[in-house]
Amino acid sequence: MKSVYCEMMSVQEKKSPLMAGVTPLFLAVLYAVMCLYGSWKGFTGNFDTGTVELMAVNIAKGDDFPLFWYGLHYAGALEAYIAAAMIRLFGFSELALTLSPITFSILWIIATSLLFTEIIDRKAGLIAAIAVIFSGYFSWYYSFALSGGYSIILALGTLIMWLGVRVYRRNPSRARLCVHSL
Repeated sequence: MKSVYCEMMSVQEKKSPLMAGVTPLFLAVLYAVMCLYGSWKGFTGNFDTGTVELMAVNIAKGDDFPLFWYGLHYAGALEAYIAAAMIRLFGFSELALTLSPITFSILWIIATSLLFTEIIDRKAGLIAAIAVIFSGYFSWYYSFALSGGYSIILALGTLIMWLGVRVYRRNPSRARLCVHSL
């Protein structure tokens, strides 16, 4: 039995299906602009970012294709591979390098919105996306700093949770569940 609130929300959602997709997209673009500004004005490299930058340059030149961070054999190199692709597309610059974590941070906002929309409703998804955008300095800084793949962990972890909730809610058969678990 649905509550009155759920029925009101479904009527509200039917009224503006375009806004349901446009608003999270607008928030993602807003966050991208905030991160680009932070990258342009406030990003300074350190030893952690230098490691990823070196890996990205080596990957872009074709000299090395590491599976893990140099010196950290428990941290993956996905951030460096994305940064290498950005170097190949836009040339070498600190701004081009920071596009890798910015991309995953935008994915984190979208994944958070999808997760809370799946669990509760679209309004909760919007509120959760806003909470991610304005979550504080350290979250924002690691959204454009090449430093250990924090943005990748947040984005992929949230996507995995969203997919898990989505599969659970659909109550799949055992055969489909095996496919999803792969």
